[in-house]
This record gives sequence, structure tokens and C-alpha cells, in this order.
Amino acid sequence: FTQIKTMHTRLQIIISIFMSISIGQNQLRAQSDINTSYPRDYITQFRDIHVDTTGMGYAVGTCSVMRQTTDFGQSWQTVEPPSDADFQIIECSPGGCSAALLAGNKLYRLQNGIWTDVTYDNYVTPNQIYWITDQIVIQEIGNKTYHRSEDGGMTWTIHDLSNNQRADMSILSDGNGYLFVNKELYKTTDLWKTIEPVGYVHDSGGTFFPLKMTWLNADKGWLFDSDRKFYATEDAGMTWTLLNEDQQLTSVNWMVALSETHLVGAQVTTLRIESLDGGITWTRAPFLEQGTQRVNERYHRLGDAFYLTGNQNQLLYSATGFENFVELDMFVRSRIHAISFETDDIGYALFSQQIKITKDAGVTWTDVNQSAPTSDIGVLDDGSLVTLGGLNSFISTDRGENFSIWVPENIIPQNEKPLKFYRKPNGDIYLMSQNYAYLSTDGGLNFSVIQTDLNFLPTDLFFIDIMHGYGVGRSKEFIKTVDGGQSWTQMEAPTNNLVDVYFTENNRGWISTANTRYVTEDGGQNWQPEFGQGGYDFTYRAEDESILASRWASGNNGHLVLSNDQGITWKILTKNCFSYRSGGLSPSGRYFFSGGDGFIVRHDLNELITSTSAPTLSTIDKLLAYPNPTYGELNIIVPNPSVDSYLEILNLNAQSIHQTNLKAGVTDFKIDLHNLKPGVYFIRWTGQDKTSMVRIVKH
Repeated sequence: FTQIKTMHTRLQIIISIFMSISIGQNQLRAQSDINTSYPRDYITQFRDIHVDTTGMGYAVGTCSVMRQTTDFGQSWQTVEPPSDADFQIIECSPGGCSAALLAGNKLYRLQNGIWTDVTYDNYVTPNQIYWITDQIVIQEIGNKTYHRSEDGGMTWTIHDLSNNQRADMSILSDGNGYLFVNKELYKTTDLWKTIEPVGYVHDSGGTFFPLKMTWLNADKGWLFDSDRKFYATEDAGMTWTLLNEDQQLTSVNWMVALSETHLVGAQVTTLRIESLDGGITWTRAPFLEQGTQRVNERYHRLGDAFYLTGNQNQLLYSATGFENFVELDMFVRSRIHAISFETDDIGYALFSQQIKITKDAGVTWTDVNQSAPTSDIGVLDDGSLVTLGGLNSFISTDRGENFSIWVPENIIPQNEKPLKFYRKPNGDIYLMSQNYAYLSTDGGLNFSVIQTDLNFLPTDLFFIDIMHGYGVGRSKEFIKTVDGGQSWTQMEAPTNNLVDVYFTENNRGWISTANTRYVTEDGGQNWQPEFGQGGYDFTYRAEDESILASRWASGNNGHLVLSNDQGITWKILTKNCFSYRSGGLSPSGRYFFSGGDGFIVRHDLNELITSTSAPTLSTIDKLLAYPNPTYGELNIIVPNPSVDSYLEILNLNAQSIHQTNLKAGVTDFKIDLHNLKPGVYFIRWTGQDKTSMVRIVKH
């Protein structure tokens, strides 16, 4: 098992099922959850974009975000969407964006400025929509069907395929095109009324399938398969030539032929790919010098211009030749590493290495007057801001206007300046570097130096009382102390990339990655994984004796989670469409701030915790697994997390090839299937008197 940070967009119907569970109008609605967000008042992972020849267009994404442009994407405004859902596709008619189709958990049609539902049996969220003429529209489903409309998307006919579709449909300039059914290539010459086999079956010497396809015209096309190799045809797909024996790219999101020699595209997750010799050799480079967020699977081409969609509100644009990409509606993104508050209104956040202050409870944030590199921040009892890292440790008594050295340089041995800040339950301050700790029992006025010889810097510390403490590191490090940090016992943790530690009793607690907890009942001798229950900055809230955390969730989303029973079970208070990486509670316990990739959001706990509609995952009545097909990374949602259960992976012969026990409280987690051979498998979940099974395809 392993944590993953990407999500394939196929089978988004599973996500739609999850998001449409009846959990209260105000809990999973995207923008209604954002009481205050910075630096934008909307947060999404854009999934699709379409701009017509007049400059009008739309960009849509998760958390029900719809943005509109009238000047070819140079400026945008948020417009009211037809529903509160995650949107996957926006496709305008050939006549322009006055008529359009929008796909999410439902299909919507725009006509005369009004969005209406398009309801029909067997609708699932498509992989793509192709509006071929003003009347003929194709929905690419990606399994054994595609859907076709002859009245501009009002009614639909289901077209069955003999096997699962492979690769993407390729639509030629005349509306005809190609698709692979399993390994066999088919072609249409009547605008997708019918498809006929070309006479080619892709046999690359193994169990490899076509993955991506692009065509310059009806004769010349290119293919990328699951063996990570490229092929080309010049005879309308009758024969294909292997272009290079070497595997040059591990993955391709999509590719486009600009000419017979010039091919371009995107690679998972952020890279621009290009070939200048007809697909024989390929190069990779970032789309943007300042950094690209995850580039998603849909793009829009308008003449020589390209529009791309990405995570964290990112829209990319190239005016010509797939070169010189710029970001539309640009803003500076920073990862928020630490959050600390003096009062409910005044607080600090570490944005990459720049510290920002808010004086209005997170409505606005501005830079403090400090330029030194910073690894951690903290707030003292008197409200002073302290910073660690880089040149030295500093203190500001005037809320970031002026700084002076905090920990005296003459007590720091071997230039090991403290880099990690922690406050014990009694208020003592405990700082750490790789091999030393610094303890203050008088509010930060004086420090004693402790030699730890740990040779690593903990990513997180936690003291359950003045004497008993714990720490974790990135490389399977787990440490504990019974003498207040005067000495530490170093032990091996069960996994890498640990970001948090929290104990409810001296021997009972957990360590955590972004999404998975490892629970111990014996002080760290043994650990039990609880997938889907990890998070950042587990924090005690005295008002109701609850524990809160910011959790990274599937699809680079974020959950604010809460436990009222010392971490045994958890419920989701709210969801946002960006990945959480940090959290902080205001002194009164009213606000919890979640920070992460690009944004910081304020949650009003007085509203969220008193709500009776906070969601859990227990209302799902069957096992869910996505994406399916998968290249190896599989997300699992269990149907009844309230009971102990058992999960198995079965092969086609019904042989169990992997098993794991799941404790009650596990809601969702990830499986890494990269080591399995391509083929068909079954995931079977068993809990008490119920069993649920799902069939998956491994590429």
C-alpha cells in the first residue's frame, strides 16, 4: 500500500456518487464551505476549458466552479453554475459558446442563456464530449459504449462496443475518426453512426494495450501503448511502425500532431512533451518556468492557440505553436507549512519561506518585515512572533515590524541553529536542530542546551505532558522521551514521509502521513495502519475535547476532520478543492485554519461542529474503487467503516493474492498495484455479514 497524489479522471461517476450522498446542503457545497480563503475567493481544480472564435468561453472544475471569459481568456469572472457539483467537461457547439454541454454527475445543456438538465437512462460522466456539428454530439464513455446525439445533446442513443475501448477517440477535421476496441482499431466514415474494423490488431509482443492516440489526417496517426512505446501509421491504420525500441516517456496525458514531424502534449503530472522528428525522440520540460500545477487530461485548441487546465485554479495559454505558455488569471502560489495564532484575529502563516500576518481573522494576509529563510514559526505567551531557520532564530514584539535575535548565538554549538518549534502543555518551549535541543522554562527568555545526537530533524513533535514526548521524521524515524526531552530513544517507524504525531495516552497514539495513520497501543513497538485517516497538525480543542486535523484527500483535495472519541472514529466536517498540508487552531477554539498547496482557508467551528449534517462515509452501500482501469494506483472507499473488515485482491482464477485487515473507522485508502501484471482482478471487501466486490482492470 502507498499514498498517491494523483487521480485519473476516468470513472468520475464514482466520485459523483460519493459527492451526491445526502449529507446536508452546506457541507460539501464548494463555495459555501469557504468562509474565508486566501489568495482567491474561489478554489478549484480546473478540468476543462473551451473558448470560441469570438473570444467567449468557459472554464469549469471541481467544487462547482464555473468561470467565464469574453476576451479569449485574458480576464475571467465567476458565474453561477447550474448545480453544486464537480464539473468535468465543458464543450461548446461549432457555432460558439452560446450553446454548450456541461458534464459532471449530471449532463447540462446551455441554450438561450439558460442551463437545463439533460436526463436519460444509462448516463455516466463521460471521458470527453465531441460536438461534431451543431446537431451531432458524441460522448466518449471509455468502456463498452459511446453515446451519440443528433439533436444537439437533447436526446441520446447508446452505441454498444464488442469490448472495452482503449486509448482516446480521435476525431478528424471532418468529424469522422478512429478508436481502439480492446486491441483492434476501428474507423467511422459516417460521423459515428457506425464503426468498422480497419484490419489492425495491436500486438506488441505482450499484454500491452493502446493508451493514447492522435491523427494528423485520415492516413497519418501515432499511438502510445502501455509498453511506453510510440508507433506511427501512414496508411490509415492498416500497418504501424515502432518508432523507437526505448521507453522514452513513462506516461502521456494526451498528445496532438501539429504537423508530420511536430508532435506535442502533456505528461503526468506537470510536463510539456514534444517531438520534432515525427515521434521518434521526445523531450520534456515544464510548461512554466515558475512552476506548473498538475495538468489535467483535457485541453482546448483554437487555431494555433492552446488552452490547458490544471489544479489550484491554474489555466495555461499558448498563443501559437505550443510554445511560451503563460498563466491566465495568474497569482502567486505558496505551500503553507505552519500556522500559529496570537488571538482569533491576529495570526501568522509560513508561506514557503515568507511569513504573512493576518489581523482580520484570515480575511487578508500581508508580508511581515522579515527576509531571512524560515523553517518554522511560533507565538509566545506575550504575543511575540518567533522564527527559526536559516541565518538565526528571531523574535518580533511588534507583530513583524522589527526583529532581533532570539536564541543567543553563543549558546548554539557547532552552528546548529534550532529549526523546529514546540510548546509543551505547561508552556515550556522546546526547540530542535539535528543533534541538539533547546529548552526554555521561562517563556523564551533563557535556554538550556541538550545534546540529542539524533542526526535528523523531526518533522513534528508532541508532548502529552511535561515529561513524555514523541517525534517523527521523513525517513522512518520515530523518537520518544520520558524525561522531558533530556534524552530520546530512537526507534524505526513503519513508513517514510511522516508529517505528524499525536498521543492520547503515554503508550497509545499515532504517527501519520498525509493520508494514513499508524496507531500504536504499546508506545511504538507495534503499529497498525489505518488507511485514509492520516493528516497534518492533529490539534486538541478544549471546548468540546475533540481532536481536529487537516487531511490530504484523494484527488488533491482537503478534508477538515474531527474525532470526539480520542481518535477512534473520525467525521469529515468540510471539504475543499485543494490539498491540505498544515493546520492551526485559534486561541479561543473558534477557527481552524487549513493551509496547503496555494491557499489558506478559515473554518468557523462554531458553525461546523454544531451542524447535524457533518458527513461520514458510512452511507456508501458498496465497495468503490477508482480509477478503473488503473495503471497501478487505486483508491478504495469501503461500504461500512464502522466494523472491522477484510480486503482481498483476487486474480481471474479467484485466488487471493493479497490480503489486509481493516479496523473499524477506516473509510478510504489507497492500493498500489504497480507490481501486478496487466489484466483483470477483483477487489473483495468482507465485513460482518456483508460482502462487496468490484472488478478492476490493471493496464
